[in-house]
Amino acid sequence: MRRRSAVPAKRSTPSLRSEAPAKPAGRSAYRLAEPLVCLGLLFLAFVAFGELLSPEFTFFNIDDDEYITANSYVRTGLTGTNFAWAVSAFHSNNWHPLTWLSLQLDVTLFGILPAGFRFTNIVLHATTAILLFLFLRWTTDNLWPSALVAGLFLVHPLRVESVAWIAERKDVLAGLFWMLTLLAYARYVRKPATWSFLLVIVTFVLGLSAKQMLVTLPVVLVFLDWWPFGRLSTASWRRLASEKVPLVALALGAGVLTLLAQTRVEHTLETLSLRARILNALVAYWRYIGKSLWPTDLCFLYLHPGDQTTWLAGLGAGIGLLAVTGFVLSGWARQRPYLAVGWLWFVIPLLPVIGLIQVGNQAMADRYSYIPQIGLWIMLGWAIADGLKQAGTDVLRYLVGGAAAVAIGILTVLTWLQVTTWRNPFTVWSRVAEVEPSNYLAHNNLGQLFADAGQFTEAEQHLLRAIGAHPGFVVGYWNLGTVRQRKQEWKGAAEAFEQGLRLQPDHFEMRRLLARAYLIERRYAEAEKVLRGLLETHPEDINAGFYLAYVLARQGRNNEANQLFRQRLKLAPDWPAAMAQGAWLLATHPDESRRNGSLAVFQAEAALHALQADGRPPDADVLEALAAATAACGDFDAAVKYQSEALRLPDLSPERKAEMEKRLRMYSQKRL
Repeated sequence: MRRRSAVPAKRSTPSLRSEAPAKPAGRSAYRLAEPLVCLGLLFLAFVAFGELLSPEFTFFNIDDDEYITANSYVRTGLTGTNFAWAVSAFHSNNWHPLTWLSLQLDVTLFGILPAGFRFTNIVLHATTAILLFLFLRWTTDNLWPSALVAGLFLVHPLRVESVAWIAERKDVLAGLFWMLTLLAYARYVRKPATWSFLLVIVTFVLGLSAKQMLVTLPVVLVFLDWWPFGRLSTASWRRLASEKVPLVALALGAGVLTLLAQTRVEHTLETLSLRARILNALVAYWRYIGKSLWPTDLCFLYLHPGDQTTWLAGLGAGIGLLAVTGFVLSGWARQRPYLAVGWLWFVIPLLPVIGLIQVGNQAMADRYSYIPQIGLWIMLGWAIADGLKQAGTDVLRYLVGGAAAVAIGILTVLTWLQVTTWRNPFTVWSRVAEVEPSNYLAHNNLGQLFADAGQFTEAEQHLLRAIGAHPGFVVGYWNLGTVRQRKQEWKGAAEAFEQGLRLQPDHFEMRRLLARAYLIERRYAEAEKVLRGLLETHPEDINAGFYLAYVLARQGRNNEANQLFRQRLKLAPDWPAAMAQGAWLLATHPDESRRNGSLAVFQAEAALHALQADGRPPDADVLEALAAATAACGDFDAAVKYQSEALRLPDLSPERKAEMEKRLRMYSQKRL
């Protein structure tokens, strides 16, 4: 017997249930096809994303530290204390307890291996696609359009960012509960009852606790009341509206929590004009459509164009959006409600992240299309089904089926290729720089990564490109100066800091680094001027005070220097020991790229001057650090002198003395 439909079928529209009575064999084939499609989707998920489980894939250098590697509440797994933190914390400018709990559970199950987190992401994403298929299949009684929509959603390259980026667990988790809420709502529509509506609320709340992007779901449910549920003609508007009230209230509450969590975030309302945000938002809708239909040049960060978007481009995009909206709501299209529902499913969920109120530097993001893109596939899938129904030829059906299979196959390959760009932070940012050569943030991040790897030439090249693309990028000058410091190019470092300070004169850390560069270059008058300015605004800064005392000593102003040294030592008596320890590490680090002899000499000399000014006896650690620092600079005669002086100190243990004598022989042989 044919199952009941939630809405009377219309001749021109694939409806909640198929019009023609199904033959028993066909119904049996459908029952067999459903699990086969589900298994096929699971298989495709691991084909497309399985490479993420390779040990070569590391954590990303954006947010993965806050979410996992540097987060003690996640690193220690799921415990009572960590559970309480997850529920109450506004960490990383978000409130999403379910996301924290899922990451904690992963640590408990798999440890801190990136593959464990990504395995869960793949499973969650595959489950979301399966639930999408089942929702469409059960509410429309159309098997293959439902499978096509789920397949396109599953293996589209725009999904890679949400699955590969571990910190975006909230995306796939929220997607899962979006689908569970839809299934719960479908159950409620079919058999209205208090318990079934409570299930809708529970799944919705869980989704909000994973990511607040679900705030638009109550609006989407209104569209679904039109199609496929067909409730607009069977239920009163008052009832339909009253059903959504508790969901809207929950969405508003989630919005308030989001605002509270992001009170410390710098919104681009302060840095981007209203014009720039509106024009970019209008254009971004079409960019999402374009990348959905032709998924090329995908990357992690599409830089916001600022005021470069023209009124003509924005106006054209806006007119286009209005034209499509008018079309899907036209008389002809109302006979095909899947067009309007699919379009509004795309447009509305994108609103919270389209950039009208924006955090970050992105013009758009692949991850933002996770739920909205489904609407486009619904439009496509049911338009094809409608066209085939009207054509009524088996040959065309086979051709379209073959084309759909080829499309799924091509998207799977493209997704696999996009996955490879997420191997490590180098590959992610290199891909961004490849797609957008003028993306200054990509070059800045690559510069920092190369610097951390000790490849200073490559680091400097990328940082210069970052500054060239955005001459007002203060952080770029700061990073360039620090890279040149590590290369011991102090003049170039000073020039970079000077340029940065012209843009932001009150940048405290850069002023202190500039003073140190001047000091090591022996430009003492310039160093003194910068340090005195620093101490006027930050008199409590310990390092600035000691640096100034050292500058005075190097200029022969010993009385002033000694007085300032003694004053600062009362505040930080352990400062000489800390400087000596830092100098030792800079001079003897096993990684040659981490050594910095000139900086080590400065730190050790400053420590020695501080001790002398305070009348303290010579210190073996300070003298040994100074010996190692001068040796690192190639001055082995000075190294022998300071090491010999250290050896003459009393109260050295036999073991310490033997080690010091060994180093003295090395310096005598001009070896470090």
